[in-house]
Order: sequence, then C-alpha cells, then structure tokens
Amino acid sequence: MTGVPVSKRVLAGAVVTAAAVLGTPSVASAAEELTVCTAGCDHPTLAAAVSAASAGDTIRVTEDLTVAGATTVGKAVTITADAGVTVTQTGTNARTFTVTPAGSGATISGLELTSADLVRGEFIGVNGADDVTISGNTVHGPVQQGPMSGWVTNRAWTNNDVDGLTVTGNTLHTLRTGGYVDGGSGVIAGNVTWNTKGDYLLGEQADFEIAGNSAGDPSLPSEWGIVVFAVNETPYDVQALGAANDCLTVWDQATGETFIDGDCDGTADTAPPAGKDECKQGGWAGFNNPSFRNQGQCVSWVVARG
Repeated sequence: MTGVPVSKRVLAGAVVTAAAVLGTPSVASAAEELTVCTAGCDHPTLAAAVSAASAGDTIRVTEDLTVAGATTVGKAVTITADAGVTVTQTGTNARTFTVTPAGSGATISGLELTSADLVRGEFIGVNGADDVTISGNTVHGPVQQGPMSGWVTNRAWTNNDVDGLTVTGNTLHTLRTGGYVDGGSGVIAGNVTWNTKGDYLLGEQADFEIAGNSAGDPSLPSEWGIVVFAVNETPYDVQALGAANDCLTVWDQATGETFIDGDCDGTADTAPPAGKDECKQGGWAGFNNPSFRNQGQCVSWVVARG
C-alpha cells in the first residue's frame, strides 16, 4: 500500500519484537556502584558521586569522610557506607543531605552521621520528594550540656510536602530533635531514640503511621517521645500511640492529653496515691506505677512518703 505512512510507534514495536525474537541484547544499562573516599575511590566527594550517578545506582562511602556542606540528592540513588564508617559535617550547618523532588525514590541507609561542632540544622532534609527511605542509620550530634531547653537545634531529619517517606531501623540520639515531621505521610517504625528534647515532633499536616519505636539508653532519657503540635491537623490517638511505641511518652499540645509510661509496661501510668484513703475499698488495685499487692502495701507506701 504505497503512499500510506508507517506509524513510528508501530515501527518501534516491531523493532522491539524483532530484538526479542533474535536475542539482541537489551540496551538498558545495569545499576552501578560508585565508591567515595578521600583518595583511591571512584569519587572524592559525595557531591561528585551523586553528579556522576544514574537513577538506581548505589553510592558507597568506604572510609571516614568529612564534608563541609550539604549534598543535593536529586536522583533515585542509594547512599550507604561500609560498616563503621562515619560521615562528619564540618560546616556551619548540620545539613548533610538535601533530597529534592527529583530525588524521589532515593535511599539513605547504613550511615553514621554527626558533626564536628555543635551546629544547628538537620542532617537529612527531605523536601517535596516522595517514596524516600531513611533506614539503618545512626545520627547523633556532639554532647550538649545544661538543660535541653538551651540546646542547639540539631535534628536527625526534617521533611515537608512528602508522600511515602519511610524512616525505619535508625538510632537517633544526643540531638535536640530526632525527626521534625511536617507536611506529608509515611511510616516511622523500629527506630531507637534517647537523649533528645523530643524524639518525633509532628507538625502541621503530618499524617504518619508511628509504631514499634523504642527508647534507648535509660540513663539518658529523652524529655518527650512523641509531641503532636497544636497546629497538627491529623487526629492522633494519644493512648494508642503510647501503647504502640515502647517506653515513649506522648503529648498532644492541642488537648493537653499525655501518655506517660515510666515503667515501660505499655500501659499509661496512673498518678500515685496522694493519701491513705485512695488505697481503701479496692482503690489500691487501680495504681500501676507503683502497683500494689494489697491495700496494706498501698497504705505503707503513702505513709513512707510522709
């Protein structure tokens, strides 16, 4: 049928079919691993590795590394490190990674992140990127002295305008904040936190599933585990949040409702008896921290405290 144009789409399909039949190798490139270290690796900096990488590649830090600013992650790459490797921020802000919308699908995993000095900022900032994973990292700042209200505001991560953010299996400690969770949805699970003023702060429009997280070093407890800010528009169940996260306190600033589990048994503590009469007529059985075997033990506890 001369004079009838051949569709480019049909022609392309025919070529693909012919390639499959004839066993022609695929032109798609396999994912690669790019290494980072001061000397002797594929790249000397994280920024250079990200620039050279393609979506799906893995960037692996092979030895302790110092960085002086943030690396922009604008591709769906995985950034990880060999066991025992620490990435230390030496700049004037703690921000080490900025994940932009083009970095949707990126993973930051298996890193130890810290800073040489006490500086403000988050180590990982996720802004407008979807389906990002932060997993298996250890994030901490230098030790801070004095009351936590005066601590430098450093944070493990912040997020805004995200969907599908997954934060799992991380150890976050010695920070003003573990995660400042704002504007988005996702899962925060299986993380361990201690020695923060607030482990997870839920800001405006933070709609996350939060379960299976726990408190770490009991000698350095966080001031609060989960704080739901008054501006948050998601109706969190305070008691359910407390029960779902081992030994983490919960505070809803809008309602004033709290969950405090000082003995970490998964049940919110009751206020202890203020007088002997509260122990009588079975009242002793209603206390759980401390708990009592009988009325006499409850009365003795009150008397011993004056």
